[in-house]
Amino acid sequence: MPNVLVVDDELILRKTLSRMLDHGGYGSDVAEDVEQALVKLAEADFDVIMADINLPGQSGIDLLRLIQQSHPDIAVVLITGAPSMATAREAVTAGAFDYLQKPVEVEEFLKVVAAAARQASLRKENRRLDRENEEYRQHLEEKVEAQVKEIAEKERRLQQALKLEAIGTLAAGIAHEINTPVQFIVGITTFLFRSLASMVQLIHTYRKLMAECGAGRDGARMLAEADAASQKIDLEFIENEMDNATQMAGEGIEQIKKIVSAMREFSHMGGGEKQKADLNRAIESTVTISRNEWKHIAEMDIDLDPKLPLVPCYPREIKQVLLNLIVNAAHAIADELGEVPMQKGRITVRSRTEDGSAVLSVSDTGTGIPEQVREKIFDPFFTTKEVGKGTGQGLSMAYATVVQQHGGTLTFETEMKKGTTFFIRLPLAAAGGADAGSDPQPGGAAGSV
Repeated sequence: MPNVLVVDDELILRKTLSRMLDHGGYGSDVAEDVEQALVKLAEADFDVIMADINLPGQSGIDLLRLIQQSHPDIAVVLITGAPSMATAREAVTAGAFDYLQKPVEVEEFLKVVAAAARQASLRKENRRLDRENEEYRQHLEEKVEAQVKEIAEKERRLQQALKLEAIGTLAAGIAHEINTPVQFIVGITTFLFRSLASMVQLIHTYRKLMAECGAGRDGARMLAEADAASQKIDLEFIENEMDNATQMAGEGIEQIKKIVSAMREFSHMGGGEKQKADLNRAIESTVTISRNEWKHIAEMDIDLDPKLPLVPCYPREIKQVLLNLIVNAAHAIADELGEVPMQKGRITVRSRTEDGSAVLSVSDTGTGIPEQVREKIFDPFFTTKEVGKGTGQGLSMAYATVVQQHGGTLTFETEMKKGTTFFIRLPLAAAGGADAGSDPQPGGAAGSV
């Protein structure tokens, strides 16, 4: 049942209007001025207020404005005994629901009250719906935010798992790459140790003969003994092979140093922000640590622009992209050559500058990409490899790294049975507009690995 508050300074009119409301089935209360009306509003809930415009002290319009601030859902109907166009205009402008003239007729009065009560009910319902919508929106935003965080965490874990998988594969290859020169060095070291022991034994013989020579023994016999001792340890062979052995040992050590240096360079974490990086060095280190992936099936050519400037980027992420592209190139060549290759394919990695961008490219002489799948190769989980040989995340992650993280582009050109070239384009200017620098990088080179 709607509740109505009647505000009028005439006692008889207050009672009359209150009886009309009771007769119409409404709850009602009365107040003689604005101050008393505000007290009533603090004590109970009302849907409609019927207020005289001309009240002692503050007017009915003043009460209307106060109610709009504190109780915006209440519908206010103003009543006046001295109607005028100016008064009516002021009431409507102030926000009154309706405007009545004294004397008030019962039927018209109840009709206006009913309409005002409906209006108040609609306002309350709209406000309730607004609150529910706001609560639902907040709940939805929280839920979406939670789901976004969950998806981001899953993607992070997936990327971490893929990186760990790649690291495991690389570790096995690197261990093999290091093991070869290590075994070679071990063999040479064994030869050097044995040769050194034989030479020490020969020196002891020489010292013995020198002592005997001082005692006046037969010189010819001592020379024969010295020559026999030299032939016993094969001194001529040791002399001929010593230089070669030490040189080869040094080469093996340099190879190990190169691999370890490349591992350190590749695994360098970098900061949480972009930094100016030497991408020529990034290419060289990535080619070195991935060698076991391609050395049996491809020749590697690197063609690096010595004037390539430092590029603002996340270096480790770009190295991961390069690694994915080189490994994919090796797999494509292996698929093209078959299980028993008669010759090797070729992988070419280049760097250059073009139209304000650093351009890195990885080319292969592999199978090429079929036309029907070219639009899908950057989609997550899409792969053309056999089950167990690919996750479908390598190129997807590469695309996200180059395009989303760096604002660059990752494109490709391909021809069936000829091969594929992927192009990484990275802006030389950072996002804030800072120039990446024009100093040439050290280490730019061209050659084969």
